[in-house]
Amino acid sequence: MPSTSDFENISRAITVPYRALALAIMLAVIYINIRNISDFKSLPLVVLIIYWLALIVRIFSDNFLRTDYLIQSTSQLWLYVFGICMAALVSTIKSFKYIDLNKALHVVYISIIVILTITLFSNQALISNTDNEYRADANVALNTISYGNLGVMGMYMSLFMLLKEKHKLLLKIGIILVLILSVYSLLRSGSRGPILSFLVVVFFWFFSKGKNIMTGVGISMILLLVIYLLQDPILSLMGDISPVIEIRLRETISGSGPDERSLLHDAALKVFYEHPFIGDQFAIFNKNGEYAYAHNIILDSLIALGIIGGIMMAYILWSALKCCYKNIHDDHPHFWISLILVQQISSSMVSGAFYQDQTLTVLLVYHFILFRKSFIGWK
Repeated sequence: MPSTSDFENISRAITVPYRALALAIMLAVIYINIRNISDFKSLPLVVLIIYWLALIVRIFSDNFLRTDYLIQSTSQLWLYVFGICMAALVSTIKSFKYIDLNKALHVVYISIIVILTITLFSNQALISNTDNEYRADANVALNTISYGNLGVMGMYMSLFMLLKEKHKLLLKIGIILVLILSVYSLLRSGSRGPILSFLVVVFFWFFSKGKNIMTGVGISMILLLVIYLLQDPILSLMGDISPVIEIRLRETISGSGPDERSLLHDAALKVFYEHPFIGDQFAIFNKNGEYAYAHNIILDSLIALGIIGGIMMAYILWSALKCCYKNIHDDHPHFWISLILVQQISSSMVSGAFYQDQTLTVLLVYHFILFRKSFIGWK
């Protein structure tokens, strides 16, 4: 589009109808399955629901009851909470037994291919000026972090397709091309968080495939040692495709360069230290009425709900990782969905906010219902 275009409204012309359609589908799913008895015999699921309810109370209190801060523009926040996250949570619970992971696998993978391919040929910044040191968005609706995370998902989904399913030669070549495109997209996005998420997913995959926990730890340590010894040529290779990612990663390793997340972490810890028991605010507030999340899901829980909220979130994430480990270790035919959850958890530790991540909520609900009999005390 021309540089004079109103990019924000162009984006909303697509995203708003899409979200409305998604909400309509979720409400329809809830209505159709309203009489289905929901299975809450999973302690982590109960804790997740209680956490969500407590967080909603906190957000409501911060928006309408407190007088020391006046938060601006909360309509989109409430849209995410109720129109996206909570609707997704309830519809997943109600329709769990009808979820078809065979269809989901192909829909997710094809969607990744379509988005990455269209982005590659519609965003000239990705295929030109590779010597320039800047991060690249996919488009106005998909920022650098989201774009990089999509590349990460394409990478391990492609590896899953190659390792788990038998394909004809031509299809294998196509999957390899998608893998290459995903790597390119990840590096050109110039964001460090998605690279960390990919490493976490790969380490967790290797760790879970071990015969036992100690074997998994050994395999992971060997892999980590190899990456450490080869870090310089690996970074140089990345720099050939995206100079900015090499610079940012070297700054991270050396501890130099600006780190805005550290400032947010310090601000969040200050709030927690002042109100350690029940928390004080769902986000970091600015005097101008704006708010920012801490870029760490545990810190966000601590400032919103205090030590109780932090313990609840830690238990939720620990239970989720146990589910993912079992799914991958037992070589479940659809453990790809657990890889996505591991990525979402890893990403939530360095970016994003829980109340704006419907994918994380849905995957937590799915895994907690799937493995509800695995938790002690709940039969």
